[in-house]
Amino acid sequence: AEGKNMAGEQIASVILSKEKNYVQSILLREAAVALDAVARNALSSSAIVAPLRRLQLPPPPPGPLAPLFAPVTLPLEIAKAILELQEIDAIDAKRIENVNVLTDLASKAVNREGRGSEEGSNGDGRIMNISGDREAIESLLRQTSLHRDNIARVGLRFGGEIVNAQIERLKKRGNKDAGGHEISELAERLAKDGASRLELVADALERVDQSYSR
Repeated sequence: AEGKNMAGEQIASVILSKEKNYVQSILLREAAVALDAVARNALSSSAIVAPLRRLQLPPPPPGPLAPLFAPVTLPLEIAKAILELQEIDAIDAKRIENVNVLTDLASKAVNREGRGSEEGSNGDGRIMNISGDREAIESLLRQTSLHRDNIARVGLRFGGEIVNAQIERLKKRGNKDAGGHEISELAERLAKDGASRLELVADALERVDQSYSR
């Protein structure tokens, strides 16, 4: 148990480090892109979005009448274009699969722990399980206390990685030459504009993170 606690403390010191490091950056990056994929997959398969995805836009009205129909057709066109940018590709599908595998493994581990606790409820096994659980909780609380000033910074960096994941995806979707999807002209414009605006957000988050170091 002592060795496990020491290993946990070392891992926590790296992940919750005040200064950026390679391991922390990789973990935050992978968590951000996985969260992005899972969230978009949930949105795409929701009962609200599915009918909109199947909705067929009416043919464009004659030129002189276009301004009259714009208040009706433009919101639908924008909604369809936004959905185009949320499409799940092969890389996203693999990330979602990895998340599902990890979730399943974690669920099985929790179930095994629960069964172990029940089996040892009438003997020394239960005492050992309670002791181990208490040590794990105490170790977690201790590490949280030691790194409490860094948690906000790590959370800020994670937010920055989520924004960067959005920027990267929008730039790729809006650039067919870079392997992007075939999307509508409106979706392409929205992708480029959205990436530019999110870059401002990413820069602001980076400046806030750097200001903590001063």
